[in-house]
Amino acid sequence: MSGRKHTDIPKIEDYKPLDPAGNTFWMPVPHACSSTLDMSYDVQTALVAWGVIPVCDKPFTQIMHPDDPKVGKFTLPKGWSVPYRGRFEWSLRDENDRERVRIYYESGPYDYIVQSHLRIPFDLQTRISRGKVPPRKWWMELSHHGRTVFKSDVIRPFPKKVRKLQKQMGEVEFSMKVFFPRMGILRPPLEEAAKAFLKENYPDFPVDPNAYW
Repeated sequence: MSGRKHTDIPKIEDYKPLDPAGNTFWMPVPHACSSTLDMSYDVQTALVAWGVIPVCDKPFTQIMHPDDPKVGKFTLPKGWSVPYRGRFEWSLRDENDRERVRIYYESGPYDYIVQSHLRIPFDLQTRISRGKVPPRKWWMELSHHGRTVFKSDVIRPFPKKVRKLQKQMGEVEFSMKVFFPRMGILRPPLEEAAKAFLKENYPDFPVDPNAYW
């Protein structure tokens, strides 16, 4: 929400996730992870498996923050932490300093953004050859905790005759009419190849939230 001053929305003016007691913390009720893999954990299953349990004051009723009903109270597993990342972001990190949840809480007068997303131990990134615009080579890499475990086929998305269009059309027109549409066609098959590799080699993801961490 932005564009107008928010004076009628319940919000925490000085959000600090960690409870003074140190064994619980306040967090916006999480959503599934936002990943280019489009594969995510069941939120409740993952939180329970990790020991991040909603704190309830009566059966099946989580304690919510008195200043913001979107923020709930959770147990903080032993050895876990909630450090500040900067720019209104916090990380819920496990005992090995791996990020399990990304938290965002901004309660300014014109910007009210409250959200948190589960993270996964895999990352899919687009790689391109350097030195030429548009790139001559393009591929995707799947990594597990920063270590590359899969590399897709390398494709050449823009042959010479297509690159010539860039000079004729200009940067903006070329991007809108050629670059982005072509990337939209070529990217899905590479993503599917990465997902197929993930399912074959890491079969417990995402069924078991504790697997591969």
